[in-house]
Amino acid sequence: MRELIDNGLQINSHSTSATLKRDAGASGFGRKPTVAIVVPTRNERGNVEEFVKRTVEALAGTPIHWEIVFADDSDDDTPDIIDDLTQRGLPVRYVHRQIDERCHSISGAIHTALETIDAEIAVVIDADLQHPPEVLASMIGPLAAGEAQISIGTRYVPAGSADGLRTPWRRWASRACGMAVVAVFPQYRRCTDLSSGLFAFRVEDFRSGRGRIIGFKFLPEVLVRCKPEAIAEIPYVFEDRFGGLSKARLRDGFTLMRALIGLRRDSRRFRAVSLVADPERFRLSGDIDLRDLAD
Repeated sequence: MRELIDNGLQINSHSTSATLKRDAGASGFGRKPTVAIVVPTRNERGNVEEFVKRTVEALAGTPIHWEIVFADDSDDDTPDIIDDLTQRGLPVRYVHRQIDERCHSISGAIHTALETIDAEIAVVIDADLQHPPEVLASMIGPLAAGEAQISIGTRYVPAGSADGLRTPWRRWASRACGMAVVAVFPQYRRCTDLSSGLFAFRVEDFRSGRGRIIGFKFLPEVLVRCKPEAIAEIPYVFEDRFGGLSKARLRDGFTLMRALIGLRRDSRRFRAVSLVADPERFRLSGDIDLRDLAD
């Protein structure tokens, strides 16, 4: 049984016994994907199957033609687990970087995966399930409706929560990263969660823009490249990790600051309008086809 809470954004799962299998009625199977769900992974063997299971459940019955692309820097058997999911007929694949190819941390892995996709919209989301897959349709909705050029998942509005940041250090680091982005790009001061790792954007906007790879946080580069006029903020509940350990380190903060200064040189001033989207307003229904909305 699954219970819907807080405007469709927090999902409590009371069953983990579901078996992953090909579902001919799901929109993600058998068609060219309109949405690529890009998932950076590093030694997430304990999380990927549950992530895929919840994503399949969350997007079943929507008109979204999707695939999951794991941007993988793992040293464990995470790629083998993804291979097994692919062999079961699921729209799942991975792009693996060898040790000598792993420059620019998470951002470099995401860049490598983005080079391989042929979708109109990309959603970046973590594999550890602190970003609930149940919010994916709400993230895609504002872009499909033409209301925004970027959607950002936010923990820092009344319908959201950052409870998954269990330690004072992690809570402080999250806020400090967001403040650093605002200090360099004050036009985004109305955005509430600029350290978010959950966001969606149009791939064409990203590829046509200019910016440098910055390492630990990918969202600032997306903002610089896409130059959005409107941003949709989608509240969500930041949950506990399903398994494994956080990869965040103190040195990542210093890397971020150096990189933000470089990104500032690549950008020009422009005004971005931040809006808080009503998740139900943008919930996709069966009569919506994202390919029809791309124009």
